Amino acid sequence: MRPFRSREYSGLYLAVVFLTICDLPAATQSNLAFESTDCKLYGDICLGPTAESAAKEVCSKSYKKDCTNAAANNNKCTREYVKDAQGGDASRCVWDLIMELSKISSADRCGLRATEALVLRQEISEMVTTASLQVDGFLSEIDSETGQVRAVHDDLSDRRDAAVSLSTLGSAVGTGGGAVGSSLALARKTATVGNWVGAVAGGVGTLFAFLGWYQQPRGPKGCFPDVNPGRGPNRCAAPRVNPCVSNDPDPPTGCTPTMLYHLVFPGADVEADVGFHSRYEPSIDNYLEAHRRRETLVNPWVQEATRKKGKGEQKTDDPDEVKNSANYIVMAKERYLFSNGKSPRKLSIDELTDRANKLSDLRAVVARMSRDLGRLSEDLSTSLQCRDAGGTNTQ
Repeated sequence: MRPFRSREYSGLYLAVVFLTICDLPAATQSNLAFESTDCKLYGDICLGPTAESAAKEVCSKSYKKDCTNAAANNNKCTREYVKDAQGGDASRCVWDLIMELSKISSADRCGLRATEALVLRQEISEMVTTASLQVDGFLSEIDSETGQVRAVHDDLSDRRDAAVSLSTLGSAVGTGGGAVGSSLALARKTATVGNWVGAVAGGVGTLFAFLGWYQQPRGPKGCFPDVNPGRGPNRCAAPRVNPCVSNDPDPPTGCTPTMLYHLVFPGADVEADVGFHSRYEPSIDNYLEAHRRRETLVNPWVQEATRKKGKGEQKTDDPDEVKNSANYIVMAKERYLFSNGKSPRKLSIDELTDRANKLSDLRAVVARMSRDLGRLSEDLSTSLQCRDAGGTNTQ
Protein backbone atom coordinates (compact mmCIF):
# COMPACT_ATOMS: atom_id res chain seq x y z
CA MET A 1 0.00 0.00 0.00
CA ARG A 2 1.25 3.48 -0.86
CA PRO A 3 1.90 5.52 2.30
CA PHE A 4 -0.08 8.74 2.85
CA ARG A 5 1.98 11.84 2.16
CA SER A 6 0.61 15.06 3.57
CA ARG A 7 2.80 17.23 1.31
CA GLU A 8 0.93 16.04 -1.76
CA TYR A 9 -2.32 17.40 -0.39
CA SER A 10 -1.08 20.46 1.47
CA GLY A 11 -1.25 22.68 -1.61
CA LEU A 12 -4.80 21.59 -2.45
CA TYR A 13 -5.82 22.00 1.19
CA LEU A 14 -4.43 25.55 1.37
CA ALA A 15 -6.17 26.47 -1.88
CA VAL A 16 -9.52 25.27 -0.60
CA VAL A 17 -9.08 27.14 2.69
CA PHE A 18 -8.05 30.31 0.84
CA LEU A 19 -11.06 30.21 -1.47
CA THR A 20 -13.38 29.53 1.45
CA ILE A 21 -12.04 32.44 3.48
CA CYS A 22 -12.15 34.79 0.52
CA ASP A 23 -15.75 33.83 -0.16
CA LEU A 24 -16.93 34.53 3.39
CA PRO A 25 -17.11 38.33 3.16
CA ALA A 26 -19.18 38.16 -0.01
CA ALA A 27 -21.59 35.64 1.50
CA THR A 28 -21.87 37.63 4.70
CA GLN A 29 -22.32 41.00 3.03
CA SER A 30 -25.13 39.67 0.87
CA ASN A 31 -27.24 39.25 3.99
CA LEU A 32 -26.51 42.71 5.43
CA ALA A 33 -28.34 45.91 4.59
CA PHE A 34 -26.08 48.37 2.81
CA GLU A 35 -26.03 51.81 4.40
CA SER A 36 -24.85 54.71 2.27
CA THR A 37 -22.31 57.11 3.72
CA ASP A 38 -24.21 59.99 2.11
CA CYS A 39 -26.90 61.93 3.91
CA LYS A 40 -29.56 64.38 2.79
CA LEU A 41 -29.62 67.84 4.29
CA TYR A 42 -32.77 69.31 5.83
CA GLY A 43 -31.85 72.69 7.24
CA ASP A 44 -28.67 71.67 9.03
CA ILE A 45 -29.95 68.19 9.93
CA CYS A 46 -28.37 65.48 7.79
CA LEU A 47 -30.20 62.13 7.57
CA GLY A 48 -29.01 58.94 5.91
CA PRO A 49 -31.43 56.87 3.79
CA THR A 50 -32.27 54.46 6.61
CA ALA A 51 -32.81 57.25 9.14
CA GLU A 52 -35.00 59.18 6.70
CA SER A 53 -37.12 56.11 6.00
CA ALA A 54 -37.47 55.35 9.71
CA ALA A 55 -38.51 58.95 10.44
CA LYS A 56 -41.39 58.60 7.98
CA GLU A 57 -42.40 55.21 9.39
CA VAL A 58 -42.45 56.05 13.11
CA CYS A 59 -45.90 57.53 13.66
CA SER A 60 -48.51 57.66 16.40
CA LYS A 61 -52.23 58.20 16.23
CA SER A 62 -53.69 61.52 17.30
CA TYR A 63 -56.65 61.61 19.60
CA LYS A 64 -58.77 64.18 21.36
CA LYS A 65 -60.07 63.80 24.88
CA ASP A 66 -63.30 64.95 26.46
CA CYS A 67 -63.16 65.59 30.21
CA THR A 68 -66.43 67.48 30.45
CA ASN A 69 -67.96 65.11 32.99
CA ALA A 70 -64.72 63.95 34.59
CA ALA A 71 -65.59 65.29 38.07
CA ALA A 72 -68.87 63.40 38.12
CA ASN A 73 -67.39 60.29 36.53
CA ASN A 74 -64.62 59.44 39.02
CA ASN A 75 -62.09 61.61 37.12
CA LYS A 76 -62.49 59.55 33.96
CA CYS A 77 -62.28 61.15 30.54
CA THR A 78 -63.27 59.83 27.15
CA ARG A 79 -61.07 60.01 24.10
CA GLU A 80 -61.37 59.14 20.45
CA TYR A 81 -58.92 59.12 17.59
CA VAL A 82 -58.91 62.08 15.25
CA LYS A 83 -59.98 61.20 11.70
CA ASP A 84 -58.30 62.41 8.56
CA ALA A 85 -59.96 63.56 5.33
CA GLN A 86 -60.29 59.96 4.11
CA GLY A 87 -62.00 58.82 7.31
CA GLY A 88 -58.99 56.96 8.65
CA ASP A 89 -57.14 57.55 11.89
CA ALA A 90 -55.01 60.68 11.70
CA SER A 91 -51.40 60.29 12.79
CA ARG A 92 -48.31 62.37 13.42
CA CYS A 93 -44.88 61.11 12.47
CA VAL A 94 -41.33 61.82 13.57
CA TRP A 95 -40.73 63.16 10.08
CA ASP A 96 -43.18 66.02 10.74
CA LEU A 97 -41.35 66.97 13.93
CA ILE A 98 -37.95 66.82 12.23
CA MET A 99 -39.20 69.16 9.50
CA GLU A 100 -40.32 71.62 12.18
CA LEU A 101 -36.98 71.32 13.92
CA SER A 102 -35.05 71.79 10.67
CA LYS A 103 -36.57 75.26 10.29
CA ILE A 104 -34.68 76.37 13.40
CA SER A 105 -31.07 77.22 12.64
CA SER A 106 -28.25 75.72 14.66
CA ALA A 107 -27.48 79.07 16.31
CA ASP A 108 -31.10 79.61 17.36
CA ARG A 109 -31.52 75.97 18.36
CA CYS A 110 -28.63 76.29 20.79
CA GLY A 111 -29.47 79.86 21.81
CA LEU A 112 -32.56 82.03 21.54
CA ARG A 113 -34.97 79.21 20.59
CA ALA A 114 -33.36 76.50 22.69
CA THR A 115 -36.56 75.83 24.67
CA GLU A 116 -38.64 75.37 21.52
CA ALA A 117 -36.00 73.09 20.00
CA LEU A 118 -35.71 71.12 23.22
CA VAL A 119 -39.47 70.47 23.28
CA LEU A 120 -39.39 69.20 19.69
CA ARG A 121 -36.38 67.00 20.44
CA GLN A 122 -38.15 65.60 23.48
CA GLU A 123 -41.23 64.75 21.39
CA ILE A 124 -39.03 63.06 18.80
CA SER A 125 -37.20 61.09 21.49
CA GLU A 126 -40.48 59.98 23.07
CA MET A 127 -41.89 58.80 19.74
CA VAL A 128 -38.73 56.87 18.87
CA THR A 129 -38.67 55.30 22.35
CA THR A 130 -42.36 54.39 22.03
CA ALA A 131 -41.71 52.73 18.65
CA SER A 132 -38.81 50.78 20.13
CA LEU A 133 -41.00 49.56 23.01
CA GLN A 134 -43.72 48.63 20.52
CA VAL A 135 -41.22 46.51 18.60
CA ASP A 136 -40.26 44.76 21.84
CA GLY A 137 -43.92 44.15 22.65
CA PHE A 138 -44.59 42.87 19.14
CA LEU A 139 -41.72 40.41 19.37
CA SER A 140 -43.00 39.29 22.78
CA GLU A 141 -46.42 38.58 21.29
CA ILE A 142 -44.80 36.47 18.57
CA ASP A 143 -42.69 34.64 21.16
CA SER A 144 -45.83 33.99 23.21
CA GLU A 145 -47.65 32.46 20.26
CA THR A 146 -44.59 30.49 19.19
CA GLY A 147 -44.21 29.15 22.72
CA GLN A 148 -47.78 27.87 22.77
CA VAL A 149 -47.31 26.37 19.31
CA ARG A 150 -44.17 24.58 20.48
CA ALA A 151 -45.92 23.28 23.61
CA VAL A 152 -48.67 21.60 21.57
CA HIS A 153 -46.11 20.49 18.97
CA ASP A 154 -43.92 18.81 21.61
CA ASP A 155 -46.90 17.06 23.19
CA LEU A 156 -48.01 15.66 19.82
CA SER A 157 -44.42 14.64 19.02
CA ASP A 158 -44.20 12.72 22.30
CA ARG A 159 -47.47 10.93 21.56
CA ARG A 160 -46.30 10.06 18.05
CA ASP A 161 -42.94 8.80 19.29
CA ALA A 162 -44.65 6.66 21.92
CA ALA A 163 -46.92 5.13 19.28
CA VAL A 164 -43.99 4.51 16.93
CA SER A 165 -42.03 2.90 19.78
CA LEU A 166 -44.89 0.49 20.45
CA SER A 167 -45.05 -0.37 16.77
CA THR A 168 -41.30 -0.95 16.72
CA LEU A 169 -41.61 -3.19 19.77
CA GLY A 170 -44.43 -5.17 18.11
CA SER A 171 -42.37 -5.55 14.96
CA ALA A 172 -39.40 -6.79 17.02
CA VAL A 173 -41.65 -9.30 18.83
CA GLY A 174 -42.93 -10.52 15.45
CA THR A 175 -39.38 -10.91 14.20
CA GLY A 176 -38.43 -12.85 17.33
CA GLY A 177 -41.51 -15.07 16.94
CA GLY A 178 -40.51 -15.76 13.36
CA ALA A 179 -37.07 -16.83 14.53
CA VAL A 180 -38.65 -19.16 17.11
CA GLY A 181 -40.94 -20.61 14.45
CA SER A 182 -38.00 -21.21 12.13
CA SER A 183 -36.18 -23.02 14.94
CA LEU A 184 -39.18 -25.26 15.62
CA ALA A 185 -39.52 -26.02 11.92
CA LEU A 186 -36.05 -27.57 11.87
CA ALA A 187 -37.26 -30.58 13.86
CA ARG A 188 -39.62 -33.04 12.16
CA LYS A 189 -41.89 -33.39 15.20
CA THR A 190 -42.41 -29.63 15.61
CA ALA A 191 -42.26 -28.61 11.95
CA THR A 192 -45.99 -27.97 11.65
CA VAL A 193 -46.10 -25.95 14.85
CA GLY A 194 -43.03 -24.03 13.80
CA ASN A 195 -44.57 -23.14 10.46
CA TRP A 196 -47.71 -21.85 12.19
CA VAL A 197 -45.70 -19.88 14.73
CA GLY A 198 -43.52 -18.41 11.98
CA ALA A 199 -46.52 -17.46 9.84
CA VAL A 200 -48.40 -15.78 12.70
CA ALA A 201 -45.32 -13.99 14.00
CA GLY A 202 -44.44 -12.80 10.50
CA GLY A 203 -47.95 -11.43 10.03
CA VAL A 204 -47.83 -9.65 13.39
CA GLY A 205 -44.41 -8.18 12.61
CA THR A 206 -45.56 -7.01 9.19
CA LEU A 207 -48.70 -5.41 10.66
CA PHE A 208 -46.74 -3.47 13.27
CA ALA A 209 -44.14 -2.47 10.68
CA PHE A 210 -46.82 -0.98 8.42
CA LEU A 211 -48.44 0.66 11.45
CA GLY A 212 -45.14 2.33 12.39
CA TRP A 213 -44.64 3.46 8.80
CA TYR A 214 -48.10 5.02 8.84
CA GLN A 215 -47.67 6.74 12.21
CA GLN A 216 -44.21 8.19 11.61
CA PRO A 217 -45.01 10.91 9.02
CA ARG A 218 -48.58 11.66 10.14
CA GLY A 219 -48.82 11.56 13.88
CA PRO A 220 -51.73 12.71 16.04
CA LYS A 221 -53.52 16.05 15.91
CA GLY A 222 -54.22 18.45 18.75
CA CYS A 223 -56.56 21.35 19.32
CA PHE A 224 -54.96 24.77 18.90
CA PRO A 225 -55.61 26.99 20.68
CA ASP A 226 -57.04 24.74 23.38
CA VAL A 227 -59.83 26.99 24.70
CA ASN A 228 -62.14 24.09 25.63
CA PRO A 229 -59.86 21.62 27.43
CA GLY A 230 -61.19 18.28 28.60
CA ARG A 231 -64.44 18.29 26.65
CA GLY A 232 -64.05 15.10 24.69
CA PRO A 233 -63.84 14.72 20.89
CA ASN A 234 -65.66 18.00 20.22
CA ARG A 235 -63.36 20.13 22.31
CA CYS A 236 -62.13 21.98 19.20
CA ALA A 237 -65.59 23.36 18.51
CA ALA A 238 -65.71 27.14 18.67
CA PRO A 239 -67.08 28.38 22.00
CA ARG A 240 -70.43 30.15 22.03
CA VAL A 241 -68.78 33.19 23.59
CA ASN A 242 -65.26 34.10 22.56
CA PRO A 243 -63.14 33.76 25.72
CA CYS A 244 -60.17 35.46 24.06
CA VAL A 245 -61.49 38.99 23.78
CA SER A 246 -58.87 41.70 23.74
CA ASN A 247 -60.32 43.63 26.71
CA ASP A 248 -60.26 40.62 29.04
CA PRO A 249 -57.58 41.34 31.67
CA ASP A 250 -57.19 37.62 32.44
CA PRO A 251 -57.86 35.52 29.31
CA PRO A 252 -57.84 31.71 29.53
CA THR A 253 -54.47 30.05 29.21
CA GLY A 254 -55.49 28.45 25.92
CA CYS A 255 -55.87 31.83 24.23
CA THR A 256 -53.02 32.75 21.94
CA PRO A 257 -52.21 35.73 19.70
CA THR A 258 -52.82 35.34 15.97
CA MET A 259 -50.00 37.51 14.71
CA LEU A 260 -50.18 36.38 11.07
CA TYR A 261 -53.76 37.49 10.39
CA HIS A 262 -53.15 41.23 10.00
CA LEU A 263 -49.96 40.56 8.05
CA VAL A 264 -51.78 38.58 5.36
CA PHE A 265 -55.06 40.55 5.48
CA PRO A 266 -54.16 44.16 6.36
CA GLY A 267 -57.55 45.44 5.20
CA ALA A 268 -59.60 43.20 7.50
CA ASP A 269 -60.93 44.11 10.94
CA VAL A 270 -58.79 41.90 13.13
CA GLU A 271 -60.53 43.09 16.29
CA ALA A 272 -63.79 41.61 15.05
CA ASP A 273 -62.39 38.59 13.20
CA VAL A 274 -59.88 37.39 15.79
CA GLY A 275 -60.30 39.55 18.86
CA PHE A 276 -57.04 38.80 20.62
CA HIS A 277 -53.78 40.74 20.29
CA SER A 278 -53.74 40.86 16.51
CA ARG A 279 -53.59 44.54 15.59
CA TYR A 280 -50.22 46.03 14.69
CA GLU A 281 -49.07 49.43 15.90
CA PRO A 282 -48.91 52.18 13.22
CA SER A 283 -45.10 52.29 13.21
CA ILE A 284 -44.83 48.53 12.66
CA ASP A 285 -47.54 48.67 10.00
CA ASN A 286 -45.68 51.44 8.19
CA TYR A 287 -42.40 49.55 8.46
CA LEU A 288 -43.92 46.45 6.85
CA GLU A 289 -45.48 48.49 4.05
CA ALA A 290 -42.24 50.35 3.29
CA HIS A 291 -39.88 48.79 0.75
CA ARG A 292 -42.51 46.08 0.08
CA ARG A 293 -41.53 44.16 3.21
CA ARG A 294 -45.04 42.82 3.72
CA GLU A 295 -45.29 41.74 0.10
CA THR A 296 -41.86 40.11 0.23
CA LEU A 297 -42.98 38.06 3.24
CA VAL A 298 -46.43 37.03 2.04
CA ASN A 299 -45.87 36.39 -1.68
CA PRO A 300 -43.89 33.13 -1.18
CA TRP A 301 -46.67 31.90 1.12
CA VAL A 302 -49.25 32.66 -1.58
CA GLN A 303 -47.20 30.79 -4.17
CA GLU A 304 -46.77 27.85 -1.80
CA ALA A 305 -50.51 27.69 -1.11
CA THR A 306 -51.27 27.95 -4.83
CA ARG A 307 -49.12 24.90 -5.57
CA LYS A 308 -50.94 22.77 -3.01
CA LYS A 309 -53.35 20.22 -4.40
CA GLY A 310 -56.58 19.32 -2.70
CA LYS A 311 -60.26 19.98 -2.57
CA GLY A 312 -61.71 23.30 -3.62
CA GLU A 313 -62.56 26.08 -1.27
CA GLN A 314 -65.21 25.24 1.28
CA LYS A 315 -68.06 27.53 2.17
CA THR A 316 -67.01 29.72 5.06
CA ASP A 317 -68.20 32.76 6.91
CA ASP A 318 -64.99 34.71 6.28
CA PRO A 319 -65.48 38.49 5.99
CA ASP A 320 -65.71 39.96 2.51
CA GLU A 321 -62.48 41.93 3.09
CA VAL A 322 -60.71 38.60 3.52
CA LYS A 323 -62.45 36.69 0.71
CA ASN A 324 -61.75 39.48 -1.78
CA SER A 325 -58.08 39.69 -0.85
CA ALA A 326 -55.45 38.49 -3.31
CA ASN A 327 -53.96 36.54 -0.42
CA TYR A 328 -57.12 34.57 0.35
CA ILE A 329 -55.59 31.45 -1.19
CA VAL A 330 -53.44 31.25 1.96
CA MET A 331 -56.56 31.11 4.13
CA ALA A 332 -58.24 28.62 1.79
CA LYS A 333 -55.33 26.16 1.70
CA GLU A 334 -53.64 26.86 5.03
CA ARG A 335 -56.39 27.79 7.45
CA TYR A 336 -54.35 26.32 10.27
CA LEU A 337 -52.17 29.45 10.15
CA PHE A 338 -55.04 31.55 11.50
CA SER A 339 -56.79 29.27 14.01
CA ASN A 340 -57.74 31.35 17.04
CA GLY A 341 -59.98 31.43 20.09
CA LYS A 342 -63.07 32.00 17.95
CA SER A 343 -62.21 29.19 15.54
CA PRO A 344 -59.88 26.61 17.13
CA ARG A 345 -58.83 23.68 14.97
CA LYS A 346 -57.09 20.32 15.32
CA LEU A 347 -53.63 20.76 13.87
CA SER A 348 -50.97 18.24 12.96
CA ILE A 349 -47.31 18.37 13.88
CA ASP A 350 -46.35 19.57 10.40
CA GLU A 351 -49.01 22.30 10.47
CA LEU A 352 -47.80 23.56 13.82
CA THR A 353 -44.23 23.56 12.52
CA ASP A 354 -45.26 25.57 9.47
CA ARG A 355 -47.05 28.12 11.64
CA ALA A 356 -44.03 28.50 13.93
CA ASN A 357 -41.72 28.94 10.92
CA LYS A 358 -43.87 31.73 9.46
CA LEU A 359 -43.98 33.45 12.83
CA SER A 360 -40.20 33.24 12.87
CA ASP A 361 -40.05 34.89 9.42
CA LEU A 362 -42.24 37.76 10.61
CA ARG A 363 -40.20 38.15 13.79
CA ALA A 364 -36.93 38.37 11.87
CA VAL A 365 -38.24 41.20 9.68
CA VAL A 366 -39.79 43.32 12.43
CA ALA A 367 -36.78 42.85 14.74
CA ARG A 368 -34.62 44.73 12.21
CA MET A 369 -36.75 47.82 12.82
CA SER A 370 -34.77 48.39 16.02
CA ARG A 371 -31.62 48.76 13.91
CA ASP A 372 -33.31 51.46 11.81
CA LEU A 373 -34.48 53.29 14.93
CA GLY A 374 -30.90 53.20 16.20
CA ARG A 375 -29.63 54.77 12.99
CA LEU A 376 -32.29 57.48 13.20
CA SER A 377 -31.28 58.31 16.76
CA GLU A 378 -27.61 58.33 15.79
CA ASP A 379 -28.13 60.74 12.87
CA LEU A 380 -30.26 63.08 14.97
CA SER A 381 -27.88 63.11 17.93
CA THR A 382 -24.98 63.88 15.58
CA SER A 383 -26.77 66.66 13.70
CA LEU A 384 -28.30 68.35 16.74
CA GLN A 385 -25.15 68.74 18.83
CA CYS A 386 -24.44 72.24 20.09
CA ARG A 387 -20.72 71.51 20.19
CA ASP A 388 -18.56 70.15 17.39
CA ALA A 389 -16.21 67.18 17.64
CA GLY A 390 -13.50 69.38 19.16
CA GLY A 391 -15.75 70.61 21.94
CA THR A 392 -16.19 74.10 20.44
CA ASN A 393 -19.56 75.76 20.91
CA THR A 394 -21.29 75.96 17.49
CA GLN A 395 -23.34 79.06 18.28
